[in-house]
Amino acid sequence: MKREFDDFVLFAEKGLSSARMVEKYLGVELFHERSGKPRVEGAKISLSDTCGVTLLAVLKGEGEIGVDAEKTDREPPAPLKDIFAWTRLEAYCKALGRGITPRDVKNLTPRGIVAEEEIDGMAVSGCGLAPAGRPWSAPLVFGVQ
Repeated sequence: MKREFDDFVLFAEKGLSSARMVEKYLGVELFHERSGKPRVEGAKISLSDTCGVTLLAVLKGEGEIGVDAEKTDREPPAPLKDIFAWTRLEAYCKALGRGITPRDVKNLTPRGIVAEEEIDGMAVSGCGLAPAGRPWSAPLVFGVQ
């Protein structure tokens, strides 16, 4: 599956590893920064693997992007109220280039442009962070163009 959004492209496919997704859709090798954030030559990306589905988000402009997905019937960790609160927080931490911690669950509020949508039984959230001092040209938007 490929979906085009205002600020990014989202690919989803069953049964492919993150490295194979990147190779298939971008034609480049996947590597990771020391923090664990995935990187490729020439693009800003984020990856999420859940329930055998791999998501690859590719940012169209400048900034950072994070994407996360979980099954909609999964219970979020306390004190989060719903599964989108969980995926939103995960996407934000991925955009920051780090993993989520138990302290984040209690204390961190996602910032930046956040979008979310239910896609094929999964709660999918994306978070875009503009470069320092620059606004996004348009909001990060889920929805068919």
